[in-house]
Amino acid sequence: MNADQLERMCRLLRGLDDQTDSGVADLVSMCTRWGEDGTATIRVRLPVDDAAVVTAAVEERVKRMGPPVEVPWEARRASALVELVADGARVVTGAGAAAGACRRPVG
Repeated sequence: MNADQLERMCRLLRGLDDQTDSGVADLVSMCTRWGEDGTATIRVRLPVDDAAVVTAAVEERVKRMGPPVEVPWEARRASALVELVADGARVVTGAGAAAGACRRPVG
């Protein structure tokens, strides 16, 4: 299997094909990987300006959380992100959430 074939296979596994993938900017993506340990890794790729907005909102929320109490910085930032999303998001649960776990936006 060559690199092109491997990339095509990976796209198909992610639920993308050449038609749906062609209109998506490579700078924007979000992928969730569910761990066997009961955690999830969420990877987001954004343009610099959008990333700055997200980072600034997270940092501001961390400041509101008060001084750290034996909690690593990365954990505080993750908690702040969850709080921000919970405060302003409509949540999709069940099969709908799992089905869209690793899709890039189209359009």
